[in-house]
Amino acid sequence: MGVCSSKKAQTTQQAAPSTDVFVKPKARLALTGFDPMSYREGAPGPGDPANSLEFDGATYYFMTPDTKEAFEKDPAKYAPAYGGWCAFAMSEGKKFGIDPFRYKIGEDDDKLYVFYNGTGGDTLPKWEADEATLKAKADENWAAMTSPEPEGTAVHLGLRGFDPVSYREKPAPGDPAFASKHEGATYYFASEANKTTFDADPAKYAPAYGGWCAYAMSEGKLFDVDPYRFKIADDRLYAFYNGAGGDTLPKWEADEAAFKAKADEVWNATATAATTAPDPSPAHLALRGYDPLSYRDGTPALGDPAFSSEYEKATYYFASEANKITFDGDPAEYAAAYGGWCAFAMSEGKTFDVDPYRFKILHDKLYVFYNGVGGDTLPKWEADEAASEAKADDAWRGKVTTSASEAALEETKAAPLEEVEPPPKVVTHLALRGFDPLSYRDGSPTPGDPAFSSRYLEATYYFASEANKTTFDADPAKYAPAYGGWCAYAMSEGQLFDVDPYRFKLADDRLYAFYNGAGGDTLPKWEADEAKLKLKADQVWSAIAY
Repeated sequence: MGVCSSKKAQTTQQAAPSTDVFVKPKARLALTGFDPMSYREGAPGPGDPANSLEFDGATYYFMTPDTKEAFEKDPAKYAPAYGGWCAFAMSEGKKFGIDPFRYKIGEDDDKLYVFYNGTGGDTLPKWEADEATLKAKADENWAAMTSPEPEGTAVHLGLRGFDPVSYREKPAPGDPAFASKHEGATYYFASEANKTTFDADPAKYAPAYGGWCAYAMSEGKLFDVDPYRFKIADDRLYAFYNGAGGDTLPKWEADEAAFKAKADEVWNATATAATTAPDPSPAHLALRGYDPLSYRDGTPALGDPAFSSEYEKATYYFASEANKITFDGDPAEYAAAYGGWCAFAMSEGKTFDVDPYRFKILHDKLYVFYNGVGGDTLPKWEADEAASEAKADDAWRGKVTTSASEAALEETKAAPLEEVEPPPKVVTHLALRGFDPLSYRDGSPTPGDPAFSSRYLEATYYFASEANKTTFDADPAKYAPAYGGWCAYAMSEGQLFDVDPYRFKLADDRLYAFYNGAGGDTLPKWEADEAKLKLKADQVWSAIAY
């Protein structure tokens, strides 16, 4: 086992500066950016974003091209267990951040295990107290989390969760407990019998065009439907959009043969081509497409795909443009708790879809619940609401943090000030690689503790103590680093790039952090023409900041 308590900055020789080395992390940053190979030498150290790769859903940074190359030869061996999440927390079915200096190499499997060590206690001794048992539990939980059949709705939810077999008699909402996938869509069924019927002949019972609007398909578009607007033709179910953009069923029937031929052609290309049509619903469809604003007056109503917004990895539909505008003005207030997943299931660490008519407003927040063959979960929630809410909050915090680390940042190129092309909008990232922004004020950067975290301008910050978190929360505009904690110099070039948490400066009472790696030390470049570069960086950041 190796444990390091010294957290000093490391100094290394830098390669010749380059302006073309910036490679953006596309998946969660594992080990807070530390080089997994450095643990083999017993000296964990920060990696360099210029030397990065992705493996098993995580991004790893390496100190040198050589350590990256060594990792690539056998990533299954050198990658940390459980994707770099805390091993002890994984034994409890949770994903939790780590102290990169708290780790061990397994004696039996030669695997790297990393651990949380903060206000909640040091989890390494807890792990070692019953290692075999906890490892078995962690292995089981990790296998479930990384199963190819993910929880919730990983693909398009066909017919907004209505049972495709039910259309042969009367449309009825399906139950997530009875689900099947076919041609890129997930379908829910009202009963196990209906699921069995569907599975025996999905080509017959699945709606045409994957459940997307048939008329929109004829125009080369993927658009969601009103589950009550449909027709059966030639023993095939066709579903249609019906909302602010109009009722598409009459349009379809005005020249059905021609539209069907066009739709068939588009769908065949979409379903079979190597490059498929884009999925307009990459995020989970929350509330099965019901309008979150409609719950405020106690009458849940179906939303219209023409009025949609995304928030915290969920897509919401609204019954009107006015409701969408209201939501967009304060999504944190109007979005359903836990991304619209069942609140009770979330308290058990699970994501499960809901009955949109089973809900409650609590603390002025919408909570929705599963109600199906597995039982009504609302009474279970209310039986011990405070405890259930605390558990659900904890589980959701872990899921949101995970998702946040999976930001895909597109490549952009440097340009003069008037031509700088800003990068795309940023989803939440772990700023300063988890170092406490308050610790920079006394010149001694210190890793933060995931137990003390805050979000500000789409960045997550960790703090070394509750006191530091409280100070930050009282005036985040003062204590948060410039440009969301991204490298200030890279920002001036229209790029988002992670930093060396030990390379920084305070100017005008503001913290600026910098990249320092194979591409060179960007702090001297910044200081060579600070006023001009700051203007450029301010311009880019103002275009992408929330």
